[in-house]
Amino acid sequence: MEGTACIGDDTLAAWAAGALPEAQVAALNAHVAGCTTCRVVLAELARTTEARPRAETLGRYVLQDKL
Repeated sequence: MEGTACIGDDTLAAWAAGALPEAQVAALNAHVAGCTTCRVVLAELARTTEARPRAETLGRYVLQDKL
């Protein structure tokens, strides 16, 4: 979807870290399928982001680390 608003850096980083809810991931997948720019940025993030377990959600909150 070249020409539409691209995904923000923070959102792409959260996606690469597995910290987004499934509904949002589905919408982002649709955008990235047609956007070369976002696909390249996401691929680079995936290469450089340390592998982390998928974040858990509790209601509207994302639990990224245990205390």
